Amino acid sequence: MIMKYNTRPALTGKPNQGHHPIKAVGFRLIKSILLVGIVTFFSIHNLEARKRSSDPLRPTWVITPGLKSKLGPRVYHRIQTFILEHSSKPYLIFANPDFGVSAHSPTTGEKYWQYGIRFGTEAKPTAIDQYIFIPGLDGQVHALNGETGEVLWNFPTRSENMAELAVRKGLLYVVTAQNAVYCLEAATGRQVWLYSRPEGSSFSIRGAGRPALFENRVIVGFNDGFMVALDAHSGKQIWETELSKKGRFRDLDSDLVVHEGVLYFGSVNGPVGGLDPKTGEVLWELPHNMSGGFAFSQNVFAFGDLGGHLWELDKKQRTPTLELKSQRGLISTPVYLGNRYLLYGESQGDFVIYDRIARREWGRYATGRGLGGGAPKVFIQNDKVWIYVVSNEGYLYAFLRDWNQQEEVLY
Repeated sequence: MIMKYNTRPALTGKPNQGHHPIKAVGFRLIKSILLVGIVTFFSIHNLEARKRSSDPLRPTWVITPGLKSKLGPRVYHRIQTFILEHSSKPYLIFANPDFGVSAHSPTTGEKYWQYGIRFGTEAKPTAIDQYIFIPGLDGQVHALNGETGEVLWNFPTRSENMAELAVRKGLLYVVTAQNAVYCLEAATGRQVWLYSRPEGSSFSIRGAGRPALFENRVIVGFNDGFMVALDAHSGKQIWETELSKKGRFRDLDSDLVVHEGVLYFGSVNGPVGGLDPKTGEVLWELPHNMSGGFAFSQNVFAFGDLGGHLWELDKKQRTPTLELKSQRGLISTPVYLGNRYLLYGESQGDFVIYDRIARREWGRYATGRGLGGGAPKVFIQNDKVWIYVVSNEGYLYAFLRDWNQQEEVLY
């Protein structure tokens, strides 16, 4: 269902029904006092509403899939949208725990097709040309034609698949929730190799992180606190490093990123750090934990922690250049829009665009029960900037901003 933003309905009341003259006078006096208070309150409320309505951050359209699960904040907390661009036209791919996956127009929200997956999915799809690959909560990997929704193949992993897949040279790398890594042929779904690791002895958090690819290595974080590099063609172990050594939860389930030759990692108990992806040597560590993933821009990187803070640090010195505090809840995976704007969501609050140059919020929009850990998606077409976010209620919001060039939106 696609809907437009609706304003709050007007309040209605019943007239005074009293007839006794003394009671009527007393009632009118009390009513007048209450009315003054109510008028004053709603004048302030309407002033805030007018401020809100003048906010440049407002949705163009909203998709409401209809939340089936009562555990919405849990299952939606990783969801991100995806733009399929290497096709006849761009498709907005919306994969979610309600019904599976659907394809929409990025500008109108019109639905082109829908594909059902039992228990849905929590991970962003991966693409090769016009084909998309979806890790399902039904214990299967699904390969579809992104333009038509036609099924190419399905592969059973017999475990929840909660991490975005990695892809290179026609091979897919799948990390399951039970410490297994599959390598599959993208064209056929044929298994090339399987790496399986015993479950950690400590408590584990439900989830898994996207693996990183570097040269001939597939690098994966596991729930026993170890980072492991596997040969991309054979699955044989190249190196392993223990990173999360203390605490009840030792999971390394943040999405891994190799950026400028450094492997960035994080965990619930900490630390946040950088590794040499060739050897597994720890280059640096910070006493932070993580609630989402990393974002990078020029000489800085950013992430959110479990205390509701968004940290931006210098890449070389790892010293803070910016610290923001969420008004409600945790910070989602942030995204840089050019070098000027920082986009993020609050798990129990709003979607926020922060102006790094002016050092103030540029816009804020309430989405109901907040946003999950998935990063906002930016799509630029014909000088127009589209931004997509998914709320904890499963609503897909599309924001459009046609920035004036004088605002220097990107730089």
